[in-house]
This record gives sequence, structure tokens and C-alpha cells, in this order.
Amino acid sequence: MDLEKQEKIDIINVHLKSVVSNIFNINMLIIQESAVTPINQDSVDALELQLENAFAKKQALQSELEKVTNEPGE
Repeated sequence: MDLEKQEKIDIINVHLKSVVSNIFNINMLIIQESAVTPINQDSVDALELQLENAFAKKQALQSELEKVTNEPGE
């Protein structure tokens, strides 16, 4: 049994929403870490790396969504 096109789209959108929420949360953590004195630059650097990875995941999911959306069928 295979998933239908719309089911695939719905699943990708759930993952995409999760990644977008994660990006927002990481941004909030960066703001918090940057507000304290002294700034823990190691923490900020680690969060910025997480943010870069989250953006990469978002891009991959958007590409997959475009691919599935453009599949022939339904």
C-alpha cells in the first residue's frame, strides 16, 4: 500500500511546520543568550549552528514538497 499524493504532501507539511517552529525557537534562544552579560559566545555559536542546520532541513523539505506536488497523478 502506497501513500496517496495528498497524504505525502500532508506529512511533509507537518515536518515543515515542525522545522519552522524549531527555527523560531532557536531564534528566541539566541535572543535570550545574547541578553545576558557576559554573553556565552560558545552557546550562541552552538545555537547558530543549530539554526543553520534547521534552515538546511527546511530547504530539503521544501524541495521534497515541490517534487511531490509536481508528481504526475491525482
